[in-house]
Amino acid sequence: MATATQEKQSAPSLLRFFVYNPKFGPREGEEEKKILFYHPNEVEKNEKIRNVSLCEAIVQFTRTFSPSKPAKSLHTLKNRQFFHEPEENFWMVMVVQNPTIEKPSKDGRPVIEYQEEELLDKVYSSVLQQCYRMYKLFNGTFVKTMENGGVAVLKERLEKFFHRYLQTLHLQSCDLLDIFGGISFFPLDKMTYLKIQSFINRMEESLSIVKYTTFLYNDQLIWSGLEQDDMRILYKYLTTSLFPRHIEPEPEQGPDTIADLGWTQWIAVLLQLVKVRLGLAHCLRDKPMLFMWELWLARFRDGKWAPVAPPRTEEL
Repeated sequence: MATATQEKQSAPSLLRFFVYNPKFGPREGEEEKKILFYHPNEVEKNEKIRNVSLCEAIVQFTRTFSPSKPAKSLHTLKNRQFFHEPEENFWMVMVVQNPTIEKPSKDGRPVIEYQEEELLDKVYSSVLQQCYRMYKLFNGTFVKTMENGGVAVLKERLEKFFHRYLQTLHLQSCDLLDIFGGISFFPLDKMTYLKIQSFINRMEESLSIVKYTTFLYNDQLIWSGLEQDDMRILYKYLTTSLFPRHIEPEPEQGPDTIADLGWTQWIAVLLQLVKVRLGLAHCLRDKPMLFMWELWLARFRDGKWAPVAPPRTEEL
């Protein structure tokens, strides 16, 4: 028991994340041109080139055996590498350090054991694919960016997006839900749900600028007019990036829960509709733009309805 208490465990962590295109630096001495984004950026240039070249060699080698299905992951003692080609010749690579257990040995020196089997390929491959879909949500495809602004603009957008997005990855808590892109729904009785749907229909009828509406209570979905695949991407962004910065603690009990509000109270506590423009032109197929409308409700405090200040609309 004493030995067990001295064990130290470490969760899986992100070691490297990079995007490259092998066609951009085909000649010797031009290898750095292949690299479009690399995290962490503080790494020396030669190390970046070495890691990218190694991944490129692995992909090319596996293609000799299966041209249509190149490598998806590589298992080593200390880490796991995941490969994804979201667009032709554009590769995204995520390197995750395996979780470890540090145990004391008889001579007092720590012994590190790598838990290789703790990482599931399907889970973390889905996380990598989600990284691309999230980038595409706000910036469009890599090819489209290249056509409009060239390599320099693509590098700038990759740096701006992934510098912030990678900080929201919680690799230690990834599970099977990341594979399916699950959505948490808020349970409502039939009448309350119909009132919300009626409100949304009246709003869309009155405001011609609104094309699609999504209604959430904190981080739980109540109603959405988007297609399911599109809603999964948007929901992932809302619950991992936007909402954690603004959601207030849940009330324990009382008349301020959403199911207890009557229809007249819904109208009375409607403070404002906050319009957040999301650049989904390249993501949502034929939909030119999505506007997310958030209904900010009042809270019942000291017997009076007190408004909740809406969050500051940030530049996305």
